[in-house]
This record gives sequence, structure tokens and C-alpha cells, in this order.
Amino acid sequence: VNGELVRPELQEAQSTILELQTQIEAERCGNSQMQAELLEARRLKNQEERDLVEFKAVRQKESEVQLAKMEAQQLRAEVEELQAQSMQLSSRGEQQKAVLKEKSEKIIELVRSLEQQGEQVRLLSDENNTLRLELGRDAEYLKVLPAPSDPMSYRCAAGALSEELASEEQRLREDLRSLAVKFPGLPSGGQGLHCSRWCELQINRVSNLHTSFLHRLQDYQKEFPEGVKVEFVTQTAEKESEWNQQDALMREASSEIQESEKVHSKRCEEHRLKITGERDSKVKQLLEQAERSQSKAEKQLLLHQAKLFGQRIDAQLERHWEEQRKDRDLRWTEHQQKRQDARQRMKDESLAMVQRTEDKASASSRFIDAASNKLAAVEDAWLRNSEKAASLSASALKGGDLASYLRAARAATFAAANPTNSISMGPAEPKLPVRGSQHTGLNLVFDQVEELLRSRADVRKDLRRDLEEQSRQQLRGCVEKFVQKEPSHQRTSRDEDEIELEYSQASAIIGMLRMRQHRHLSDALKRQFQDYLLVLRMCSLAASWLLPGASSAARCSEDLPPLPAELDTNGSSAKEREGAPVPAREDEDADDVAVESDFLYKSLCSKLLERALKLLSEMQREELLSLKR
Repeated sequence: VNGELVRPELQEAQSTILELQTQIEAERCGNSQMQAELLEARRLKNQEERDLVEFKAVRQKESEVQLAKMEAQQLRAEVEELQAQSMQLSSRGEQQKAVLKEKSEKIIELVRSLEQQGEQVRLLSDENNTLRLELGRDAEYLKVLPAPSDPMSYRCAAGALSEELASEEQRLREDLRSLAVKFPGLPSGGQGLHCSRWCELQINRVSNLHTSFLHRLQDYQKEFPEGVKVEFVTQTAEKESEWNQQDALMREASSEIQESEKVHSKRCEEHRLKITGERDSKVKQLLEQAERSQSKAEKQLLLHQAKLFGQRIDAQLERHWEEQRKDRDLRWTEHQQKRQDARQRMKDESLAMVQRTEDKASASSRFIDAASNKLAAVEDAWLRNSEKAASLSASALKGGDLASYLRAARAATFAAANPTNSISMGPAEPKLPVRGSQHTGLNLVFDQVEELLRSRADVRKDLRRDLEEQSRQQLRGCVEKFVQKEPSHQRTSRDEDEIELEYSQASAIIGMLRMRQHRHLSDALKRQFQDYLLVLRMCSLAASWLLPGASSAARCSEDLPPLPAELDTNGSSAKEREGAPVPAREDEDADDVAVESDFLYKSLCSKLLERALKLLSEMQREELLSLKR
């Protein structure tokens, strides 16, 4: 081969190879540059997406923070209200402590005066016994004087009651019927026909006694001074009714304010939700535009606009919340001020009325007003204690178990007789006969009835004794203050006037005490009627307790036995027995057990009622005679 011919071709091939290598290097540099640009573009895209995600998270957190701030402000307002209430409760607690301290001091003084009066009573008793031994008895006394009439029956000189006293008589009768209907445990309606007749019989007796007391009061009214009022309800009860009416009006106003506050809160909440929805929709729209934007500057501008718009709406919501809270506080402050003004106005009016009455009143009327206020407080406390002592558990009365009934009654009586005894374990368990013992267990049941009735009567007697002692103390203090202040009021200082003032109000005291005595007699009649209803319920439960198991299960009637013939003046029970349908022959065998159990139940209940009501009548008569004296 010719070397000269080969060398140019080789050189040309080498140059071609070099050119190709140069092109390859250039393409490699271009590829590496394009890869770098691609990586840079990917990095920028990831950064923008990350910024968008972070902005969305920031907006969500800002909205949560705003909601948390609003909730914190609301909770702060509630905490302030609770702090104000706690301050009021603490002030009330301090006032109660001061009142309890005053009461304890008064109790100590009363105990000391009670000991002194006990010593005086002992000395007077010794003196009385000495005088009785010296005087002796007149043997011909019963022969000279005629036989006295029944002290429980009386007719006034006019022969008929006035309209006011007649309405009071009708009111007591309606109250007794209401007590009989509402008394738990006793059958009513068609199921309690005989029970309603037993109740109506006692209502007539109690109404007759009350009528005789009203006749006596009508004769006493002629001797009452001019300032003594005929009040069948105490003054404190009347004032409490007025205050209760005012409190009811205030509660209605408070409920109206609360309803209006709910409406305002609902309206503000709707407005807040509307603005929040607009804010969220606008921010979402701006964020979507930022995501679709190709330019980085435009995207940053849209994100900044969304942020500023959200901040402006949040500031607007915060201002709206502050305005709402201020308006609410202002409305509540105005409402509380109105309540305080109404209470103060009512108090000022009552004080002004009392002052005008005192200015226009005479000495007798001033003394009557002062003594009435003193006695009314004592009488109201006695009424509350009497109501508490007479109350029994409705569940025990409605239940059909004699043991639980007696246990509840003894516990209530024991609690009323020992209000300050917190160490004792309570009354002993009642001694009852064996269930199903029939006639052999009547004596034990009667003993329990007698014990319960005597304990309730003793509680009422103790309460009346406390009432009398406190009333004497209040009257004594009232007379002493009146004797001290009245001469200066009349601008006289002579000793004769003081002596006249000390004894000039005797008729007023007698009139007030007689009026109060009638109120106490009416209350005693109601309490005695409650005891009568208790005896009816107890006799019914005891008769069921004494029945055998099969007879007790077969008996379906809860009614009392019919009235005896000597007590049934209308003869309704006899008419029912005559008109009762005769059962068919095929039903007699099936109803033998029920008929026998019903007959045994009525027999046991009749014997218990006969003995218990006789005892109850004697005890109630003695109680009324002691009250009348």
C-alpha cells in the first residue's frame, strides 16, 4: 500500500473523530446545564408549594387563635361574674354569722330569764299551796251553783255570725276538706266512699266547734279597743305575700332580660358567623388565585392580600365582641339597678306608711302596732315549728307497710321534740304484733296509736308553752319601752301620767291576745284533723297487717268500714246495705275467700277505729279546753 495515499485519509479520519468528540463534549455540557436548570426549576416549584402550605397552616392557626381569644374573653367575663357572686355570697355569709351571733346572745339571755322565772314560779307555787291550806273548800259550793253548761258550746248574744266571721267559718271548712282530699294514703272518689263519710263526719264536728269559737269572738269584739284589728292571718304573712308578689315581678323581669340577652347573643353570633364565612371564602379565593398564578411576584402579592384581609376581618370581629360585651354589661347593670331601686322604693314606702301611721296614731294605736309587730314575729316562728312537727313523709303514708309508717311517724315526732339533739340515734323501733295475728294483736296496735297521738300532742303543748313564754317577754319589753318613750312623746313628765300609761293598755293587750287565741284555736283544729286522718290511715294499715296472708292477698278494697248506725245520721250506710246486689250462686264459691277477708278486715278496722277515735276525742277535748282557758 502506498503510504502517501493512506496518510491523508488517516488524517481526515482523525480530524473527523476530533470534531465528533468535540460535539459530544459540547452536547454533554448542554445536557449538564439543562439538568442543572431542571433541578433549579424543581427546587423553586417545591419551595412555592411549601410556602402555600405554610401560609394555609398559618391562616388556620390564626383563625383558631382568634376563636381561642374570643372563648378566653367569654370565660374571663364568666369568671368575673362568678367572682362577683362569690363576693356577694361571702358578704351574705358574714351577715348570717352576725345574725347567728345575735341569736345566740339572745338565747343566753332568754335562758337566764327562764331560770329566774322558774324560781319565781316555784315561790308562787309554794305561796299558792299555803293559801289553799288556809282557805279550805266550801262544802256547799256545788249545791248552791247550778250545773255549768258545756264549755265547748257557745252562742253569741246576736244569735248569728257577722258576714266576716261567716266567711271565716266557710274558709275553715274548705281547708279541712282540702286536707282530707290531699292526704296521701287515704282512698278518694269512688274507691273511698266510706272514708269520705268518716272525714265529712269529723269536718262537721270540727266546724261546729269552730262556729262556737267564732260566736265567742263576736261577743269579745265589742270589748276590743279601736286599734285592735280582726286578723285571721298574721301581719308578717301579709307582708310576705306582698314581697313575694314583688319578687315574682322581679323574676319575670329577669327572665325577660335573659330572653332578650339570648336574642342579642344569637343575633351577634349569626353576624359573627356571617363575617367569618365571608372572610374564609375571600381568603380561599385569593389562595386559589395564588396557586393558579404563574408569576412569583403576583403570587406573593395575592398571599399578602389574603393575610391583610384576614387580619382586618379578625380585628373587626374583636371590636364587635368588645362592643357586645360592653352592651351586655350595661344592660345587666341597668336591670340590677332597677331591681335595687324597686326594692328600696317598696321598703321606703312601707317605712313611710308606718311613719305616717305613727304620726297620726294615738298612744293606744302606737302601743297596739308595736305589740302586734313583736307578737307577730313570735307567732310566725311558732307556726313554722308547728307545721314542721305536723308534717309526715308522703311515701310512708302512701305505702302499705304498718312498720315503715310507724317508724316514719315516730321519727318525725322525735325530730320535732328534739330539734337540737344530733347525738341520739333516734326513737326506738315500734313494737308490733306478728303479721296475721288477727284479734290478738289489737292491744299492741292500740298502744302504738296511743303513744303516737300523745307524743304529737306533747310536741304541740311544748311549742305553745314556748310561745306563751316568749310572748310574755315581748309584751313586758314592749310595755316597758312604751312607758319610757310615751311621756317624752306627749311632752309630759308627771309621775301620775307614767302610772296611767303603765296600766292604760290592758284592754288593748287583752284584745290582741284574744284575737291571737282564736287563730291558735283554728290552727289547733286543723292539726287535730290531721291527727284524725292519721288515725284513719293507721287503722286501715293495722287491719291489713293483722289479716292472714291468704286473706290479705284476696282483699282488693282499700276503703274503710261503713259508719256505725249511731254516727250515721243520714242512714246512707244502711241504705247501701239494703240496696246491695245479691251475688249469683255460681259466684259465691269463687268469692268466699274475698268475702271472708273483707269481713275480717272491716271487723278489725271497726274495733281499732272505735278505741282509737274515742281516745283521740278525749285528748283533743282536753287540748281545746286548755287552749280556751
